[in-house]
Amino acid sequence: MIVSESAIINAPPAKIWEVIRSFDGVERYIPMVLKSEINGNHAGCERRCNIQLGPNQTANLVERLDSIDDNTRTLKYSIIDAPPPFPGLKGEVKVSDHEGKSKVIWSGDMTNSDKEASMMLSGIYKMALDGLKKLTEE
Repeated sequence: MIVSESAIINAPPAKIWEVIRSFDGVERYIPMVLKSEINGNHAGCERRCNIQLGPNQTANLVERLDSIDDNTRTLKYSIIDAPPPFPGLKGEVKVSDHEGKSKVIWSGDMTNSDKEASMMLSGIYKMALDGLKKLTEE
């Protein structure tokens, strides 16, 4: 099942792409990420995140950077280790120009998901897009 959210952000696409492309520091714009570490910013590198799942519940998540395309401003990643239902998720973030602003589309393909998992993922993407707005808008 594919889940997708988008937002128009009042910042140039190059500025948004710089944040997304680095694959680092996601805790700056995704509040549920308490800490993240990467071992590079090239295809095949991994990002390890400690995430807040509930008031007293944290978990670890490992994502692999599958590809970065600077021409289309598209980043693709896979979640390779996480609590259910996220393992196996294939994600994509795309940044494009929208009348001098940025359009950001964040989508994910979850293989074994139900409506509840899809709603959870949708909420996470909305949180990330709101965080990007707060971090980058001028």
